[in-house]
Amino acid sequence: MFWSKLMIFIMAAATLGLPHASSAAEPEKLNVLGTEMILKIDSHKTGGVMSVVESVVQPGSGPPKHVHTREDELFYVLQGTFKIWRGDDILEVGEGAVAFLPRDVPHTYQNIGESPGRLLAIITPGGFDGFFREVSSKNLSAPRDMEELTKIAGQFGLQFLGPPPAKPAN
Repeated sequence: MFWSKLMIFIMAAATLGLPHASSAAEPEKLNVLGTEMILKIDSHKTGGVMSVVESVVQPGSGPPKHVHTREDELFYVLQGTFKIWRGDDILEVGEGAVAFLPRDVPHTYQNIGESPGRLLAIITPGGFDGFFREVSSKNLSAPRDMEELTKIAGQFGLQFLGPPPAKPAN
């Protein structure tokens, strides 16, 4: 499924005259719930097909458990070790690993390493980068701002299902 969507993106990029590579000289950096997110390619540059986001995740950190009703996500671990909860599956993944998180499946992740980890997320279709921008611009955090976060999330087809898992014991 991912490869077919990637081919669709490549064909759409060629059709729309979009570049196949994006210069990251001045990427947009956001703070989303305490995680630094770097927009490598936003959905406007792909004609709405996808967005690509790098997340720098601090040890023990991760988002609340949630489910996307519109987007599929593909995570590529650039650095570190992560635990990913995907439906009933619990994955422990390290550098070079790939995890597919389909829409309508509850999930979350946590950096279980001792230093900051980095994830590259391909989110398709595009548009969810708007959620990241809005949360960052308002400097919202969980659980303090859950009422406003829940309202914004609903506009993007996102539902929060609970807090992130507790930090694993050493």
